[in-house]
Order: sequence, then C-alpha cells, then structure tokens
Amino acid sequence: MIKIERAGLVGIAVVLSACGSSAQLDSKATAFGWTAEPAMIANAGVYRGHEFVYQDYVYDDKGANTDGRDRFDAPLGTPGPDPQDPVNPRLSPAPLTNWAGDFQYSSPDNAHMHTVADFIEFRTSLDAQRVYYRFRMGDMTAPDSAVIGVCVDEDHDPSNGLEIWPLGANHTEQLGCDHFYTVWGTGGSASDAHGVAQDFKAIGAEVSADMGEALIEFSVPRAYADPGRKTWRFYVASGVWNGSEWVAPAPIPTQAGAPVATGGNLLAPNIYDMLSNNQEPNSTWNEEKQANDLTAHHLVDDYLDVDFARIADGANDPDPRRTGVVERIYRSGFPYESRGIVIQGGANKEYLGEYQPYVAVIPSNYYDDPDRLFAFDFCMHPLGANHNVEVFYAEAFAARDYNPVVTGVFPSTGYLGFTQVTSLIDRQQLVYACVLGRGEGVGYTGGDGLVDALEVQDDMLARYRIDDAHRTVHGVSLGAIGTWYMARTYPDRWSAAMPYIFTSGLGTGGIAADPTLANLYNLPVFYSIGTFDQFGQGTGGDPMADQLEGFGDEYLFLHYFGRQHEGRIEQDFLPFVAKLAYTRTRDHNPARVKFAFNPSMYDMRIPGKGGAYWVGGMVPRGAGAATIDVIALPLAAKLPKKQIVFDRLYENPNRLYSTRMRGLFRLSREEYDALWHPEQWEPGWVEASPVKITEKDLNPPKPGNAFVLVAANLASVTLDTSRMQLGGGATYVIVTDGALTVHLSDGRVLTFAAAGSYEGIM
Repeated sequence: MIKIERAGLVGIAVVLSACGSSAQLDSKATAFGWTAEPAMIANAGVYRGHEFVYQDYVYDDKGANTDGRDRFDAPLGTPGPDPQDPVNPRLSPAPLTNWAGDFQYSSPDNAHMHTVADFIEFRTSLDAQRVYYRFRMGDMTAPDSAVIGVCVDEDHDPSNGLEIWPLGANHTEQLGCDHFYTVWGTGGSASDAHGVAQDFKAIGAEVSADMGEALIEFSVPRAYADPGRKTWRFYVASGVWNGSEWVAPAPIPTQAGAPVATGGNLLAPNIYDMLSNNQEPNSTWNEEKQANDLTAHHLVDDYLDVDFARIADGANDPDPRRTGVVERIYRSGFPYESRGIVIQGGANKEYLGEYQPYVAVIPSNYYDDPDRLFAFDFCMHPLGANHNVEVFYAEAFAARDYNPVVTGVFPSTGYLGFTQVTSLIDRQQLVYACVLGRGEGVGYTGGDGLVDALEVQDDMLARYRIDDAHRTVHGVSLGAIGTWYMARTYPDRWSAAMPYIFTSGLGTGGIAADPTLANLYNLPVFYSIGTFDQFGQGTGGDPMADQLEGFGDEYLFLHYFGRQHEGRIEQDFLPFVAKLAYTRTRDHNPARVKFAFNPSMYDMRIPGKGGAYWVGGMVPRGAGAATIDVIALPLAAKLPKKQIVFDRLYENPNRLYSTRMRGLFRLSREEYDALWHPEQWEPGWVEASPVKITEKDLNPPKPGNAFVLVAANLASVTLDTSRMQLGGGATYVIVTDGALTVHLSDGRVLTFAAAGSYEGIM
C-alpha cells in the first residue's frame, strides 16, 4: 500500500497505479465534470445538472452502539425543587456530548483522530458508457485510508441478492443486493447477487482518489450494471481499510486517543457510518438510530433511492423546503491545514474539517408567504455541548421523568422527538440557528469559534428570509460568554442580546472594568444568573449591572436566589425574553454611537470594521482600546428623553422562585408602568419588596445640522455623513486627547494636530 501524507488542503488529485491491486487508476474515473451545487442540508439529496448529489450528517461516524447506552448526560449543577414536578430536577444542559455509537478512530499521538470514514457527500451520474460515483469523506490520510461498501438493490426485491458483505465488513443482512461494490482509493471489488466477486479491472471499473479534497471516485461500465431509467436503492456504508479488509475496532471500552481503533464488538459490523440514516430521532449527533440499527444488523431503513431517469432528463431541483429542525452544513472559507478531530483534555473535541454542521429551526409556516420576513435568533452552545444542545434539551426537560443519569441511556427509554423546540419557534415566529463553534470547548472570544459563528450567521442570512430589524443573539454559559463578546464587538448586528448564567468576564474581587460595555449603548442586554453559581457568577451579576448603568446601557438582570449554574434558567427566563427582547427593533442609524475598539478582539480572517453603525475605520493611537462617543444631531429626535432604573424583589410561589429584578429602560415612568407586568407574562409573579424605581430626565440636545464627537486614544476614524443625515454646511464639535484625523464618507478629511476641543464647519 502506498501512503501519501496530506499536505494542507491543496487540491492535488492523487492518481496512482495500484501496487498489488488490479484496479486501474487513471484520469478516466474523474473524467466526469461534477458541477452540481448541493443543498447543504444533511440527509437531503437533489437532482441538478444531470447529477444526484446527497449529503450526510457531519461527524456522525461512530458506528454501532456496542455498550447498550444511547447517550449519557453529565450535567453541571445539582437538583433543585420544582413543585409542579418534584421528581424532575433542574439541571444544566452541559453534557459531555457523546455519541450513541462507540467506535473511536486510532490516535497514536493521543491528540488527533482522522475521520476518514465520515461521509460528507455522495454523487452519482451516468453517460452513454458508464455510471459514475463520487464520495467526499471527512478526512483522508492515504488514498486507501477508508473503505466504502455499496449495496445496490436494482429490482426492488429485498428477498434475494448477496447477504454477507465481503472483505471483513462483518455484516449479514438480506437487503436485496443485486450488485455489491467494495471500494477503496486504490482498488475495488464487485460482487453479484450470488456473491461471485471480481476485481474492478475484470469488469472495467475504474477508481481514483483526491487527497486534497478527500474524494474517492469510481465508475462502472453500463455493460456490467445499467440503471437505464430505473430507480435503484442504495445501502452505503463506510469503514477503515487496512489494505486488505475492513478494520475491526478492538472490543474494549471506547477510548479517544488510543493508538488503535476501539469501541468495537465481535458481533457488531465494522461500519463507522451509513450514508443515509433515515428517521433519525432527536439526538446530540444525529446517529442514535443509526448506531442501534448497526448493532441489530437491521439496516433496511438506512437506504437512499436514486432515480436515474431524473438524472438523464437533467432535473433541476430547488433546495428542499424543510421546516422544523434542519441540520445544515456549510463549507468554511477558512479551512484548516488538516482535517479530523483534535482531542482536548479527553472530553471536549475540536472539529477541523472544512465542512461544518449547524442546526436551524424553521417555522412551519415559513413557506406560506414568499415575501414575509422572519426574525432571527442565533445561539451559541455551552461548554461540553454542541449545536444540537438546545434542540435536544428542550425535549429532554419537558419529560416529567427526565433524569440526566438515566434518561436516554438505554434504547428501551425510546427516542426523543422535536415537538418542544418546533412549537416554541412556531409560537415566536422565529428563524433559529445554533452553531457548533468548531468544538464543545473552543469558545467564541476570538479565533476559530468566533469565525465559525460569523460564517454560520452569514450562511443563514444568505439562505433564509430574515428581518434585518429583528436579529437576536443568545447563549448559555460558554455561549453566554460568546454572546457578551459578540454583542460588544458587533453590536450593530443585533436588536437584543441574551447571555444566560455568565457575565462577560471575571476580575479579581469582582467584574473587571470593561470599556467595551459602552458598545452596548444601542443594544439591550437581558441576562440571568443563580446565586450559588459554581463559577462565581452569583456575585458578578450586580457589578456587571453597575457598569451597564454607568454607560447608560439598557438591560434587565434577573438574579435567581438559591439556584446554581443551571442551563434551565434559560427556559425559565423565556417569558421575559419573549415580551421584552424578541420585540426589540434594531436601529441601523442611531443618533448616538459609543464604541471602544480593541483590534485584538477580532480575528483577521473576518476583521471588524473598527466601529459600528455609521462609525468605522477606528485606529488606536497607542496601546489599548480607542474610544469614541459621537452624536449626529440631525437624528437627535431619536435620543431618549427619560430613563427608568429599577431594583425590585419578586417571588413566584407556583415555581418556588425568589428573584431580584433590576434594570435600566429608556422609558418614562408612565411607559414603564404600562409595560412592566411579570404577572401577565408568567402567572404567579408577585412583588416581594417596596418598589425602587428612579426616573431621570436625560435632556437630549435639539436636532440640528451638526455632530459632536469625543474621542480618546483615537488616531483616525471614518464617519458616514449620509447615514448621519448631515447636510451642506454642517458644523462640528470635536474633543480629542491627541492627534486625530476624521475621514468623512464624501471624501473630505478633518485633521487635528493635538489634544484639544475644536469647532468648525465641514
């Protein structure tokens, strides 16, 4: 076997003459010009440009459920009482998001597993002479690092055909395999319905591998197997190839980082992934039913039908109109130099492949009106979880007998559905997405997790009709840290931010002073924390609120007394979020912009614009953040006239909640009294202390053709005068602590050589 090490992601096709194999490896197998665009939806296929292209779930390559446990939760937090369901503890959705399948790849260095058997994409087409097949894999360490078994039921009669999968697949089942192809990147074998095997060369089949793109392709003469205009049923599986047969993972407990493939079972198929695992339930990695099907040697549901008449006729399908939970895929514009999975501390992983998954939830009425826009809610997951965490736990928490140590561990407990999250999205009329962030513990405060989140946002905006004025961002725990970060670095992307059970950062003796919290001046924040938070957040909520008030930022803080670092607080806070956060409207051109720009907070792959709204191009004069506070007086009518600061204690006997609620709203007392009714948003809330409400007159300046700018440590900045609605002859007042250059969008430049206060006419 020839092994070629992968050199980055350079798309170099590896076309070799097989050593010790009769397979013909030349350019003929890749002669077909694959051009069809996939739908980028997992478990979905489309016919386009004389091709059928199908995509599988990403990172679902964990084989059979050999230990009998579907999943195992390892939550943070300890039980708390719930009078509506005393046996149902409140616990955090921060599981070690494992798979139902138990196969692990070998990792001789104890740090990196190559996901060579993970199906990403399948294509097929045909011309007058040949039928062409192409498989994109999650990784490729050599042209023959993976093996693919293709069972083709050509006559739709499952009662006949090959039963025993050849070359060590360790699977026996009557699926009606009229032909069976065993393919690896340097060769292949074809078996007929009676099990008679021939080398690919004998039937005129051709094979090739492309290391750079992790592709395996083969073609078969139509003289050997001709679909004509029929529909063929495919059962397709993948595994690890050792040069002569499917690798059997060692039958020892699953061990990430072991030098050999582990987690196998003498009775289980040596299959890591099925191309099509239909009817997958609500599970963390979309492979729970697949894992149990493999254990039971019952793959009859895991098929893919291909209509070759539609291929021949050049059908051109639109993207599937899927509503509810949709597992989406995007291809990163910033690929790593390697693929596979990096093991971080044994539990958390980092996912390197350029094809990344995320989950979307689409309202059931989304396609009823093609002109309607929908609000968008974006999620970042907690530590130890993945993109499916909120979809999964919405259902798990709703089960009266939910227990994270027992529920969902054994198949007999049944599969979870999707009714909770889909009904929530239907009620709120939101388009929702949650991001993997490249790993369970990578985080979103810069780097790869931040870039992944930004790419997913852009992908959603490109694919769905999203109301640009109603875009919210939220997250739990690690995702809350990301929410604070995203809100401060890109405040003009959102209409509201909801970070749950975490503040933006901890400093010695409390929350460290954070000048970038000023960036939230036009972005209201709704956050909640438990008193006994294991990460010290219980004492951090008030210092955070104090800073927000100091900057004049709108916020609402719910401090749940007696509770811990519980992800369930997100659901408990939802009545307030639904009434106060989802209803907020994003102002594209606010009258006042405050911004602290620290270039180190951004990733140069997707850099910030050095400001927000109509402020951009900020360049610090020295170390640290550059700050600006600028008011466009033509927009002064938008400036708030009054604000309310409140601090109140509430109890909810129905839920045994005792809560301190404090916040700042830019409302008059009359407007606040009309708005603030927790007892209407969720039954049971009652005031438990005297009212503490302070109203303040803000005395905004009058409208005029001018702007006022105050800057510190700012060398240069660009202002969009059209968005500021400045007219000819506009005046300015500029206060700076050093040399400053102000670039105006119409091309004019204002230059100030030293610190001082300046007035002038543009």
